[in-house]
Amino acid sequence: MPYHEVTEPVCVCANCAEFVGEEALSQRTQLGGMAFDLQERDYLLEHAKLHGGEELEELVQRAFDAGFSFARNVGEYQAKRSVEPAALKAHSILAAASAGGLARAASTKAHREAVINEMARLIDEGKSASSAALIAANRGIGKSQAANQKAWQRHKPGT
Repeated sequence: MPYHEVTEPVCVCANCAEFVGEEALSQRTQLGGMAFDLQERDYLLEHAKLHGGEELEELVQRAFDAGFSFARNVGEYQAKRSVEPAALKAHSILAAASAGGLARAASTKAHREAVINEMARLIDEGKSASSAALIAANRGIGKSQAANQKAWQRHKPGT
């Protein structure tokens, strides 16, 4: 639809938002505002042509302002169209990564607790954390002395 045929603002009620979707409603609202900026610019320029005189400078300035507003809205619209899909994709990637991290943490919890419990038992017997990590690893509890020590540092009781 040509901008000069837009006669009223886009309805933003909940029913319309649900019907067309939030993204489409956002685009329609922004494009409607741009159409009104252009209509105002056209009106002011036509008025300046007809009436001129002392009002000419003010009318030209107002027309320039309306055109500038339109250009700013075009820039915002283009930025939104190019950036928003990437932002939404990044959001879904981060959500999936977070869910993956939580799933991984849940799957390794029992193993980690076994390491921590064995090391706590050995330390209570008087072993150092380094020795307890090595003994646990040699008994098949944990992947290695270094991994057990790191798990102890991160998850020891009282932290």
